[in-house]
Amino acid sequence: MYEVFAGEKKEALAEIEEALRDGREEGLVLFRSALVFEENEWRVDWTSTVIFRDLTDDRKVEVFYENPTRGDIVDRKGQPLAVQEKLPTVGVIPGALKEREKTLAEVAQVLQIKPEGVKRKVDAAQPDWWVPLGVMPREKRDELTQRFGTVSGVVIEDRLA
Repeated sequence: MYEVFAGEKKEALAEIEEALRDGREEGLVLFRSALVFEENEWRVDWTSTVIFRDLTDDRKVEVFYENPTRGDIVDRKGQPLAVQEKLPTVGVIPGALKEREKTLAEVAQVLQIKPEGVKRKVDAAQPDWWVPLGVMPREKRDELTQRFGTVSGVVIEDRLA
């Protein structure tokens, strides 16, 4: 970084190498930015081009993540150890629950999870969201359908697990 003093105004140019962490990736960003000394501190002379040279104020930057499907894991003889399969996932749509407390307690019991945790998840959701609460073995599908198939607000979906 170097400083330029022009009368009372202090200006500088900074080269910044910053490690970004978003929980998924790490990367280095190197950019140059004009700095100004205002109100007794250095501040970035901000423009959209500070992030990307060709970025303008009428454009935006978006990041898209892809979660690829995990491959099957087999032993040396080709026998499956861990495979992708669709399993019944029990969830609720909060706004469609008629007997809310009773239904949530029943779902928690069947899934063998704490009712407080179920209630906390459901309370945090919008009324029209599907809130997945637990995954069950494939062989329990018929039992789940029999128990919850006609219960308002409970939805059982087969999802990859």
